[in-house]
Amino acid sequence: MCKKWLEISLECPPEFVEPLSHVFYKYGEGGTAVDSIAGYNPDEGEKPPIPDFLTIRTYLPFDHTTQQRLANIEVGLKLVSILCPMGELRTREITDDDWQNKWKDYFFPIPVGQKILICPSWRAVENNQSRKLIYLDPGMAFGTGHHPTTRMCLELLEEVIQNNSSVLDFGSGSGILSIAATKLGAKKCVGIEIEPNAIKSANENLVQNNVQENVMLINDEFNQSLIPNIKFNLVIANISTKIILETFEKLDFNLHETGNMILSGILKDSLHKVENLIEIFNYKIDELLTDNDWIALQISRK
Repeated sequence: MCKKWLEISLECPPEFVEPLSHVFYKYGEGGTAVDSIAGYNPDEGEKPPIPDFLTIRTYLPFDHTTQQRLANIEVGLKLVSILCPMGELRTREITDDDWQNKWKDYFFPIPVGQKILICPSWRAVENNQSRKLIYLDPGMAFGTGHHPTTRMCLELLEEVIQNNSSVLDFGSGSGILSIAATKLGAKKCVGIEIEPNAIKSANENLVQNNVQENVMLINDEFNQSLIPNIKFNLVIANISTKIILETFEKLDFNLHETGNMILSGILKDSLHKVENLIEIFNYKIDELLTDNDWIALQISRK
């Protein structure tokens, strides 16, 4: 007798994919799936269409936990809906035979910038343009490449990374930025992340990408005693504006005199606060990227 499953799906704006994927992952089984944007070729200079909505999916087993799992997802959705209206949860029944591989149908390689391709491990990839492959399977959504802040970080990273350089990845999440930095030529990366589940997911991703010897993850807040005498060629902080403002002095301390810094997770309304701060520390903005309400900066000392 085939086991039955309940497929849960939801349309949401791209910037809410990661927090809602976390909710779906926590109460579903088998990870989460996010529909990808296809039909364009970045290697021919084509830009991805900016979608109004993306679809997230997860699966619930039909058992005594189903209703409670669904109720918990609905609570999470209501909380996020305070910030932005969301679509309705859609549900449908499928059998065990369908479920075993159905969720994989929604994962496709995601090109980012000119050099990176984020890819599920089960997808065969024709990588004729010699992009650097980053393998990320469904799991905790602590940085997947879907969110604008992560994508802009990757685009800036591929422009400034140097061979044999050292990188500090503050708020490392899934490890995607450290993995990308290593594959683009960095010799050593240190990732700092306060969330234990993110560290677990990141360690799995490091092994999946065969960069575990090049990346060290620290599960802690940003404490200077963790890396007291290290000066990094590149410092990346893909976090909130509030945390950037609170920790910038520490980020500055650990940046090499001639190094670069990438700051992302900045909302347009808060940009002036970051601009004022980096001016105090004698930095200049070398590049600024925007995506809807999000901003990422690449800065260096004057």
